[in-house]
Amino acid sequence: MDIDIKNEYGNFKLIVSAIIIKDKKILLVKSKSRDGYCFPSGHVELGETTSEAIARECFEELNIIVNKASLVTVLENIYTTNKGKMAQEVNYFYRISTNSDILNDHFELTEIDKGTAKKIFLIG
Repeated sequence: MDIDIKNEYGNFKLIVSAIIIKDKKILLVKSKSRDGYCFPSGHVELGETTSEAIARECFEELNIIVNKASLVTVLENIYTTNKGKMAQEVNYFYRISTNSDILNDHFELTEIDKGTAKKIFLIG
């Protein structure tokens, strides 16, 4: 069961996100709910640590085995939804090390010149 608490006032989510850098490329995924891209992420399940959650999410979403997950930062985001309700998210960002082949037929390589990232590869 995901840690996603909802009531009449709003909701709270506990989330983990994977920062995967390979060959000077950063893995970002196309967002399903918004325009743009984000780090692969998912909800922490009740009774699960955030490090266990990031390993599970990487396997479920990207089919990769996490060798090492190093906590980079924790971000708390409080906002009002488009329905006027309060929302709060706490997101643990982990740098992921893996030997899994993450460049396969599901990925598309895109170049960005001297922006925040030189290259990103996206899940299509």
